[in-house]
Amino acid sequence: MAIPFPTDRVKNVHNPEQLGHYLRECRREQASTINNTSHFVSLGERFISEIERGKQTAFFDKTLQYLDQLGLSLHIYPKNTLRILSPYGTFTDIEAIGALARHHRKNQKATLDTVKDLSGLSLRFLSNFERGNNCQIGKALTALKTYGLEVAISPKNYRLSKADLLDV
Repeated sequence: MAIPFPTDRVKNVHNPEQLGHYLRECRREQASTINNTSHFVSLGERFISEIERGKQTAFFDKTLQYLDQLGLSLHIYPKNTLRILSPYGTFTDIEAIGALARHHRKNQKATLDTVKDLSGLSLRFLSNFERGNNCQIGKALTALKTYGLEVAISPKNYRLSKADLLDV
């Protein structure tokens, strides 16, 4: 099902609505309906419809599964207002994303309380997120943004470059 995309298809994602819009575009470019896609990726039509509409409460693990099945990768990179830093890499599981978030927060010498105050998310959620527990995509994207991390989606096996990050 996965059809190669042009290399200029890197999309910076700040919220579930942007992610859903991009996923819908990619599915449609593959000339697939939600019904056909749901059978191929073993996810329900309802979930696919909801994530493509930008549902805040869609689960992160299923979203990562859907990205993978569409032939897409999720990249995380640090945001810096003075310069764009190299991407941390491609992520396919929540545990690795949580570990990266914890590592990045500690490098910034920030506490969970600081992140809680900046994001409006609960300490319990942030602690669970850093441990790699499944969560809602909307909260996860908010947490990553608060940590100072950006999320970009690109075709699989596409190596994100600094130039891509300046353009997204």
